[in-house]
Amino acid sequence: MKISPDFAKILVALAVFDNLLLISVFFLFTVPMLSDTYSAEVFPYTVPYLYPLANTFMTCSGYMTVTVGVNRYLELSQLGCCSRSCRNAVLQSWLVLAIAAAVNAPKWFEFTYEHVYVDANGTEVKRLSDAPMGNWISYCYSYKAS
Repeated sequence: MKISPDFAKILVALAVFDNLLLISVFFLFTVPMLSDTYSAEVFPYTVPYLYPLANTFMTCSGYMTVTVGVNRYLELSQLGCCSRSCRNAVLQSWLVLAIAAAVNAPKWFEFTYEHVYVDANGTEVKRLSDAPMGNWISYCYSYKAS
């Protein structure tokens, strides 16, 4: 049986979302465990962006799997109720991305990056002007409790 071009495009979109998920998870979980330099210098700045991206791509992957099933059902059942534009793979892929981004929109505001300065006694100071020079560290991220 020959695969329709729209169905092939949906499978490509599913593969793209899956690979983007793997890349974001790689930089979110794997690289910090392998590199102390990345963990200390890059990871704190990227986690507020990588975490929601990974969640969005994971949602996209799940929704695209459902889209594959629905599209396959509509193609095999030969239902006349769906127009050709309803089966447009590019439109379906963008719709899945938009819905996944909307579902995961609160994730974009959960984490922030902030500098926390530590004085000689180990006490955290929020402002640089209150901390003596040379006795500060960067704190990676903080979770905003709702």
